[in-house]
Amino acid sequence: MTILVGSNLAFDISTTATPTPPIIIAFTVPPSLDATKLKALHYDCTQNPPNCNWVDSTIYPGDPNYPANPASNTVYASVNSLSPFLVAKFEFGAPIQQPINADGTSVFKASAVSYQ
Repeated sequence: MTILVGSNLAFDISTTATPTPPIIIAFTVPPSLDATKLKALHYDCTQNPPNCNWVDSTIYPGDPNYPANPASNTVYASVNSLSPFLVAKFEFGAPIQQPINADGTSVFKASAVSYQ
């Protein structure tokens, strides 16, 4: 389990052991951060090599890999490899809609949705 303090929420995790997937990573954050609003992102190069992307690996209650007795203020992730990771809070999100006019054009409205 990693306890996160301060503003540095990006780091590498390594081990000399050979872990067997799925690997469950636990990030405990200070009570001043709302762990339910955080996501654990894993920099994954296995899904589309050699292109690497940040993948949301957060798991939630109900997921078969979620711990039976979770620690408070903790973000859990399920991954197939270690390092690097980023714990992030997403402030905004927006839905995307397909064009609806027959000629492929549309007028869209956008509005920000806060996840604070």
